[in-house]
Amino acid sequence: YALAFSPQGDKLYAGYTKHILAFDVTRPGRDSARLACHVRGPGGGMEARLPGIVSCMAFSPDGSCLASGTYGGAIGLWDSR
Repeated sequence: YALAFSPQGDKLYAGYTKHILAFDVTRPGRDSARLACHVRGPGGGMEARLPGIVSCMAFSPDGSCLASGTYGGAIGLWDSR
């Protein structure tokens, strides 16, 4: 599992099994947004999940992109703006 603060410090990203949640730290509580990740499934269709447990996350230097990796070797990139 992994945690990362946004470069602005207003969001906390938490990597779990098969997904990432974004929490607004300026509004404490349980409200969060799930980052969408789509992978190609066995039938050729798209599935909304990130395979494996998210083990690392990092932001690009300008803060516009969040990169993540899983123990299973998958990577994900998100527009964090």
